Amino acid sequence: MLELALEPFPLFSPDDREIKRPGLSYTVDTLVDLRQRYADPPMCLILGLDAYMGLQTWHRWEEIPAMVNLIVLSRPGWEPDDGIAHVDIDVLSDSRSGLVAFWRGVDVTVSSTEVRRRLGAGEDVSEQVPAGVLQYIYENELYGTGNYE
Repeated sequence: MLELALEPFPLFSPDDREIKRPGLSYTVDTLVDLRQRYADPPMCLILGLDAYMGLQTWHRWEEIPAMVNLIVLSRPGWEPDDGIAHVDIDVLSDSRSGLVAFWRGVDVTVSSTEVRRRLGAGEDVSEQVPAGVLQYIYENELYGTGNYE
């Protein structure tokens, strides 16, 4: 599905190391792998606001800022409170890791949880999901779109 979603964006490419890794796979393990391969250049992990707000629940989350900068996609109407240190997104290319930038250029209104709920309820999500991805979901009867519970 990610390959289908990225088709219009040739600068992005999916990475399947988490699928191929035996056992449980955690973001921190993927970042360790990437840092072993690409030790020095700046790297960014892009997160939705909901994922960022729950980051402290992630496996070995404390190690993540030492490996990458974080780009947090904002939600409409949300502003970081004074307790969250953040930088302008333009400075991320100058820093290997450790910075947080809130990207206000794109207000993400799509919630994967809400999309899955709506699909399971038989509701239309064509405005939230790329056509190729939606076709794949229906063809493979994912998220409650088939005849199973």
